Amino acid sequence: DALPIYLGHPALDQALFARFVEHGDYDRQLRVCQRAYRERRDTLVAALAEHFPGARVTGIAAGLHAIATLPGRHGPEERFLARVREAGVAVRPLTAYGHGGAAAAPAREVRLVLGYAHVTPGRIRAGVARMAQAV
Repeated sequence: DALPIYLGHPALDQALFARFVEHGDYDRQLRVCQRAYRERRDTLVAALAEHFPGARVTGIAAGLHAIATLPGRHGPEERFLARVREAGVAVRPLTAYGHGGAAAAPAREVRLVLGYAHVTPGRIRAGVARMAQAV
């Protein structure tokens, strides 16, 4: 059996990245991404406020996901998830990211982890509207 040998990062990759950083291209790219993600998060928060009044959105504004807690009238969570799945909307409950010892949500509360990094603002609005129509 051959042993894998780690030879480090290729010198050319390192040199190209160093040039990218030195010339400010990396900072510029980060700013472009930050603006895009901020717009998507703002769109998600606004769409949730419009279609699910009383929803609470948590998670840092610099992230790529938000946690939405919907008012109890939309629960229980299993029923909510089944209805939106039937409507063609892919969402994951917060409980999918926990372990057996995690505190359970109140019986009728719906807690969702909503990723927005690769979803356009238009698709975010449409997806939240479709969720609201489904429930």
